[in-house]
Amino acid sequence: MAEVTDVTVYTAVETTTSEFNLNSSNAATGNDTFTDEMSSKLQYVIWVYLLPVVLLVGIVGNVLSIVVLQSRAFRHTTTG
Repeated sequence: MAEVTDVTVYTAVETTTSEFNLNSSNAATGNDTFTDEMSSKLQYVIWVYLLPVVLLVGIVGNVLSIVVLQSRAFRHTTTG
């Protein structure tokens, strides 16, 4: 039986918007405080406001699809 001596493990690298320069002038001056602050605010807005709205719309849409497709008119037809 062969013995493995060198194992390389590859993991997914998480990247956030804070790792990217959103404003090229900030990168030139070395002042990334504004970029980091805007990035954290953007992440907050996405996670707190946008994500729940998208989830809610998706759940409501799926429930409506199930209700419509379970109706008597759609129960035994393949074309609606």
